[in-house]
Amino acid sequence: MTSSKINSRPCTDEDMRHSRRVTTERPVQIFVEEGIINGKMIDISNLGTGILIKALPLTETFVGIEFSLPTSPEAPIKLSGHVVHNCRVRKETLIGIRFEKVPARYQAKLREFINSKY
Repeated sequence: MTSSKINSRPCTDEDMRHSRRVTTERPVQIFVEEGIINGKMIDISNLGTGILIKALPLTETFVGIEFSLPTSPEAPIKLSGHVVHNCRVRKETLIGIRFEKVPARYQAKLREFINSKY
C-alpha cells in the first residue's frame, strides 16, 4: 500500500466533528486501488466514520467501504468517501473517512443506528 501523505499529528479530531457520532465495533472492508483492507469501525456518524486498520496510513485517498449495522443486518451498506486524517494508535492506524453523497436509503439506516445508541 502506498500513502500520498503521512499525518503524524496527535490522534484527536474533536474539532473536526460536525455531527453526532456514536461508538461501535463493526468489521468493515475498505476498497482502495491496491485491493481490500479489512478494518474495525470504532465510530460512525451520518457524515463519516473512524476505522482502525493494520495497513499503512491512508490520507487524501478516495475509498469505498462496506459494512453492516445491527439495526439493518439484511444487506451491507456500501459507501464511498475520502480519508481526511490518520494517526497511529498502538500498532494500528486510525483513519477518518468523510462520506461522499450518502444515498437516502443509507441515510435512513445510519440515522436509525445512531438513534438506537441514544
